Amino acid sequence: PGVAVMSDDRWREELETLLSGSLDLERVRGHCKGHELPEEKRGDLWKVFLGVSGKPDSLSGWDERLNLGNQSDIHSACYEECERLLVEWEESDRQRVAMEMELVITYYCKARAVSFTPDCGWAELLVPFFSLGMSRHDTYNCFYALLSRFIPRQQPTVQLFRWLLLYHEPELCSFLDTRKLQIEKYLIKWTRSLFVSTCARKVVMTMWDIYFVQSDPFLVFYLALVILINAKETIMEGEQSREELMETISEFPCQLAAEDVDDFCALADYYIARTPQSLKQDFKSLIFGYSLLPSPGSLSDDIFTQSLCLSVSISELVQSLDRQADDPLRYLVVDCRPPDQYECGHLVGARSLDPTLMLESPSEFSSALDEILAVRQQAGEHLCCFGSGRNKEDQFVNMIIARLLQQNVKYICVARGGYSTLYSSSLEQMSLIIEGSDPKMHAHCGVSAASSLAATTSEDESGRESVDGVVAAPGKKPSLVFRLSSVIRDKSSVVKAKINKWMAEAEKEERHVSSSDKASKSSLYRGVKPVFSIDDEDDLEDASASSSEDEPKHEAINLDTWKKRTDVVQSFPCNEITLTGSMYPTHLLLTKTHMFILREISNRRGWASIQDRQLLTSVVKITSKKKHPDVITFKFGSVSDDGVTSLTGRRRFLIPKAQKATKVVKDAIMRALDDDI
Repeated sequence: PGVAVMSDDRWREELETLLSGSLDLERVRGHCKGHELPEEKRGDLWKVFLGVSGKPDSLSGWDERLNLGNQSDIHSACYEECERLLVEWEESDRQRVAMEMELVITYYCKARAVSFTPDCGWAELLVPFFSLGMSRHDTYNCFYALLSRFIPRQQPTVQLFRWLLLYHEPELCSFLDTRKLQIEKYLIKWTRSLFVSTCARKVVMTMWDIYFVQSDPFLVFYLALVILINAKETIMEGEQSREELMETISEFPCQLAAEDVDDFCALADYYIARTPQSLKQDFKSLIFGYSLLPSPGSLSDDIFTQSLCLSVSISELVQSLDRQADDPLRYLVVDCRPPDQYECGHLVGARSLDPTLMLESPSEFSSALDEILAVRQQAGEHLCCFGSGRNKEDQFVNMIIARLLQQNVKYICVARGGYSTLYSSSLEQMSLIIEGSDPKMHAHCGVSAASSLAATTSEDESGRESVDGVVAAPGKKPSLVFRLSSVIRDKSSVVKAKINKWMAEAEKEERHVSSSDKASKSSLYRGVKPVFSIDDEDDLEDASASSSEDEPKHEAINLDTWKKRTDVVQSFPCNEITLTGSMYPTHLLLTKTHMFILREISNRRGWASIQDRQLLTSVVKITSKKKHPDVITFKFGSVSDDGVTSLTGRRRFLIPKAQKATKVVKDAIMRALDDDI
């Protein structure tokens, strides 16, 4: 037997009953879901869903003085929006509503001690409420609730939406970036007014019905996502200028009709079900509401500058282990830690992808990655990159993510906190979600190795163990530090040997500066290719040769200020690779005479420390790895009158588009040498 469908009359009767008794918000919400709200009940239902039904009149004691410094801006905005959105109304009615809107906005500014700006969208948001015949105080309460619960803040809105677009349509996102079609130019227009600025009023009313019934403030992001994805072909294949294309994108919502709204929102729900669910919990307090302090368990603003893509919480990953094959959101976890860490302990079902192969054997890495992508494609799973949770070690994770995004691979996310968070949050159920030879050993050993602990073990005269001179108590079982120290030391030496082998791989070298050249210094650089091959590296490993983790403090500078200096020729973002294999976000900055090495300061956004400053004329050799040409080494020194080259230091970097960068450096060196003659 089929399911009985409630008649429209019966549905309205039950709605009347729910609204007349003691209000049960969830029952009212469930009753209204999937139904068009009756026009005569829409205002009452909106007040219920916004939580303001029965609230007192906040404006009752106000003197109604319209005397703000920018009162004329408020007045103009209210009258303009009434003329635009209530065009079918009588002029007298439009003027009455415009006056009411001006009163509401003025009181809001005074009560909240905030300023009105012409582009804030407040006047647009008020029109739907007044069009329902709401009183001034009910409209104010609804307006206040709407702003605090459903209108996102501008700056995090743009970054979060870009991550969503990158997650579901990386090709389209890359196209928009390439064409410099700034997301904020159209997204803010949509989100600040919940599409009132671009959609017909009937469309807005129907859309807001669904919006308030679902009570999901993130719905606006997915509605915007659906608009762009549906218009992908128009955007990417059009022959419009950048300005014309920007205007076209901005006006896409205008094409919506009221009868399209249900399908429009259903598509948004489709993408919501296929996006990491922890997103809402993590970002809600950062994007919505008035509080400047994040709620417990939420993320800080730093996440927007530290992550290349959407992140997923460890708890969601663990919960996904039990999801069925037909679940729209299942994860294929790709463990991007070195194989020894993976073998010690990893999330159940995770596949290992050795990150060191990116540099040591690019072809083998590509094959391994292709195999994982094939498995993911067949299983229909989302791909989650999993690291250690420690920034220094997870540089390779970011490189793998960047590689996947460059290939326009959909559904790429990163496990926030990595193995460190997994281990610390799953002690009680470790055997159920972590498999490997010794998860405990890995968790402690990995942290110690990453921190480059200097502790060493030895035996005193009585045969007791000691660490950095501290002797273990007699008769007691050695502590975990004693038991693990040799493992740490052995593991460290293996890693160092691996890095040194990688650094010193012999390839045929093309000469940069040679003692046998008889021509002038500047002529030595003529005709040299922008990227050079590599020979066996010299054994010079002093402090000037390469930076280490224990460098002394350096002068801190503002990156933007330095990049705008008049003597700056060019700057390149890159990562410096130290002798221990660590990588640090760095900027190479060239002036007419010098090369500056500026390392980003992790806890001071936009600032860097001057790690080194070298004369361009002191660059005597530039080398690169044949297998990985983006790894560039600069060697510094001098050439004596008899042609003998003396090296004084070297620095190694991973530079995106290294061929272009080294050409610029070479040209700068040539000019500096010409000036030096």
